[in-house]
Amino acid sequence: MKFHIGTVLSITHDRPLSPDMMEGAYKILNHMTGDKLYTHQLNRAHEPAKEAIFSQYPELKQIEVSVVDNNDWQTWLNEQAQKYGEYFDIEPMKTWERKSPLLELAEIMQGTNK
Repeated sequence: MKFHIGTVLSITHDRPLSPDMMEGAYKILNHMTGDKLYTHQLNRAHEPAKEAIFSQYPELKQIEVSVVDNNDWQTWLNEQAQKYGEYFDIEPMKTWERKSPLLELAEIMQGTNK
């Protein structure tokens, strides 16, 4: 499935850059996990998804998001799209442990979620 570079960088660089805002993060993480994640499950999916994207597109590691001006991030993002491509075909992760959202929330609340 193809995702905009801003959505991909939101996962790989821990900075909200998706034109679809949080909806983009949900879409890409749901696609990569094959799950329908709830908000409290995003953290668990984030790091493995980040590593999976970098394994597909290692060139994205060289992008420096600390230079992004919060007032003009869209211009910066357009420059990245011209340099690296606007859309990336992202594969689902090969391993993902599905958990009941309610049971996982209970684990989080009890401090037993790993």
